[in-house]
Amino acid sequence: MKSKIKASPKHLFQALENLISNAIRYTPGGGKVKVVADKKDGKVLVSIIDTGIGIPKKDQDKIFSKFFRASNAVLKEADGSGLGLNVVKLFIEENGGKVWFKSEEGKGSTFYVALPFWEATESPRP
Repeated sequence: MKSKIKASPKHLFQALENLISNAIRYTPGGGKVKVVADKKDGKVLVSIIDTGIGIPKKDQDKIFSKFFRASNAVLKEADGSGLGLNVVKLFIEENGGKVWFKSEEGKGSTFYVALPFWEATESPRP
């Protein structure tokens, strides 16, 4: 049986596109961005790993808040509304998943997205 992700394809694409775009935007030239997908415990785990500017500790608990931008992102003068990560969290959680991250300022960030698989007897989300 094929494994299928229990998520709206549109929402999943938008969420991953946002996370990958952020990783690219906040990683200086010569840095690296890597996307890894694994199957684990009935879920797919996608990791977006970068060697970018990272998120300051003082900002980490607010990073998924609406209109919030990390202080070093504002200083970098990168475009952004502060809505992207909030929308990612809403989309992923709405589809039964979870999103979290690890980050160290000046060293980079890893964002994780875990989404459940659905059984053949279930209908995928629209």
